[in-house]
Amino acid sequence: AALPGGDPLYIDIDAVSRTYPYVTIAAMFVNSNDGFAAINGKILRKGNVLYLNGLDAGAEDNTENCDDMPGPACPADSSNGDPAEPDGTQFVRVHSGFFGVEGGSLPAESYDWRNPMLRVEVTCADEDMVPALVLP
Repeated sequence: AALPGGDPLYIDIDAVSRTYPYVTIAAMFVNSNDGFAAINGKILRKGNVLYLNGLDAGAEDNTENCDDMPGPACPADSSNGDPAEPDGTQFVRVHSGFFGVEGGSLPAESYDWRNPMLRVEVTCADEDMVPALVLP
């Protein structure tokens, strides 16, 4: 489900244990062609706060056009997610944000961001368990 920017999302993780304390998180940005934030195999401890940069998958050009990207800001009659031509960089890099490029569908003043894109805060309700994650 889409989560508006700035709204927190709380995720309780019960399967993580002291035996296997590694956490992987992946989240795609709505209203972007291929923007995401991720960590992989990270050991998180109570009190950790991580700030994750937005990443660009490089799979296609960042047209900022509703015909090329999914997201609730795009009208239902747009192609809404049909991929753009694969002219992207073809490698993952730090995402540059949303600039209102020529031919784009959405205004940059409403949809732009700068890094970091995701804040991960680790809390713990039970001292014997590995902490829950708070993704504000």
